[in-house]
Amino acid sequence: MTTVVLFLHVFLGLLLQDQGFAELLEENCGIGSDISPKIFNGKNAIIGSNPWMALLLTKGNEFEPPTFFCAGTLIHESFVLTAAHCVFDKLNIIVRLGEYDTRSEDRTGKEDIYVREAHIYKEYEQKTNVNDIALLRLARSVSYNGHIQPICIQLDPRRKSNMDNTIHKFTAVGWGKTRTQDTSNVLQTVTLDRLPRSRCDDYFWNNNSTSQFCAGSSNGADTCGGDSGGPLYTIGRYAGVRRQTQLGIINYGTKLCQGVGVYTDVMSYVEWIEKIVFESDIEVIIPKIDLLDRNCISDYTGKKSGTTSQYPWLAHVYIDSYPLTLGTLITDRFVISTAHFYTAGVPLNVHLGRNSKGTEFIIPVESVIRHPDFVSLSVNDIALLKLSMKVQYTDHIRPICMPFLNETTLFREKAAKAENLRVIGSAVGSSALVQRLNSTNCYNGDYQKLGNKQMCFRNNESIILTSGSPLVRQFAHGNAQAYTLVGMASFGQSDHHAWSVYTDVLSYSEWIRERVISDRERVIQ
Repeated sequence: MTTVVLFLHVFLGLLLQDQGFAELLEENCGIGSDISPKIFNGKNAIIGSNPWMALLLTKGNEFEPPTFFCAGTLIHESFVLTAAHCVFDKLNIIVRLGEYDTRSEDRTGKEDIYVREAHIYKEYEQKTNVNDIALLRLARSVSYNGHIQPICIQLDPRRKSNMDNTIHKFTAVGWGKTRTQDTSNVLQTVTLDRLPRSRCDDYFWNNNSTSQFCAGSSNGADTCGGDSGGPLYTIGRYAGVRRQTQLGIINYGTKLCQGVGVYTDVMSYVEWIEKIVFESDIEVIIPKIDLLDRNCISDYTGKKSGTTSQYPWLAHVYIDSYPLTLGTLITDRFVISTAHFYTAGVPLNVHLGRNSKGTEFIIPVESVIRHPDFVSLSVNDIALLKLSMKVQYTDHIRPICMPFLNETTLFREKAAKAENLRVIGSAVGSSALVQRLNSTNCYNGDYQKLGNKQMCFRNNESIILTSGSPLVRQFAHGNAQAYTLVGMASFGQSDHHAWSVYTDVLSYSEWIRERVISDRERVIQ
């Protein structure tokens, strides 16, 4: 964002008169802690004046910190608006909300959320940057607060012509290049003027489309590298309240940021924006199930075949570089597995995302919590692995569904009646249907008879199991397909199609719930 002298914003009351909230995408939008831009001769935006700003980051692997590459704006509790050229070739996008100074280590008010899906306008042209607009659907909905608020999107396309003729000044915001730095640490803001279309035609080879507009300044004020995807907005009055309304997206400009740039006209796409957001709202109107972590069915299924991992909750547990056992992710801090392999004091790592084409993440285990009545692999063979950091959910990494409070009985009943339970093998992507056996006839070994918290199954297909192999049941919930954890392999015969003994995980739901809740309460305190 080029260093500039800021001017008082002209309030456009004649255009954006008092209107009902139905014209806005979000009812409570466009209000910062101080929306009156009164800075003269300054560079920095007012703290809290742009709570809709989103910093877009991409993460390569577990050893690299996230890298800033573009900006965007929060327009809805589940969507960020940005430029298509920012995201069309990106994977593992993280949206940071509540950011102001990227150097600050204070995380108060900041949230990092993975992007579930990028909706790029279908007629986007990479070569010419025409239709340069995209919507990023977040992996979870945002809770608005003093640091995070949406900007307004005017939904009536009939107002475009009037806006084009009457709005002549905009505020642009971003962390882009300044005259002294490649990127700015502190959020910057400038005032830009609408320029004749011919002004941009003189600077750029491509003829601008009617879904773009030209803006800049005569004093060198401009957006610059790193500002892409950020907003141009103006102030209007809705229902008696002054609100910021986004009208442009930073698209491209001159190499030296000389005061002339091309911007995507948001009003040309409001019907597309409304359609995408409306359809997402329909998808989540489904009966509520009381779950340990609702992200297990938070629409990670995707709309295209192959866009998500088949078993995104599958965890591989390692001692250094040696595979130890399998586990199952049940919340953003806990993996569940068998107890008999774990030795006190031995450092462990959990690998997540291996069962997909996405990035594999490795997280150290902070502690192993064995069941207090664990005796051997045939008695209470269950443990929780507490991870050293929270897991960021993606299409390829999310928890399995576990019951919470009153749902345990229902889950157990459905698991007992299910004919198609599936066990996951040690090889990537391997699984097999299993057949329930009579526990009294299943195992007569040297240990003891099976208890009421153990189950016996025979594989119907050839598969190599390992300790902790999850036994799961698939179920539909609205438009989503999800899995619930029924059991996990404890011990058995190594031959194909042989019997195996499983820990009945649902029998330990209360113990699991108490451990997870107590951990959450300690974090809050």
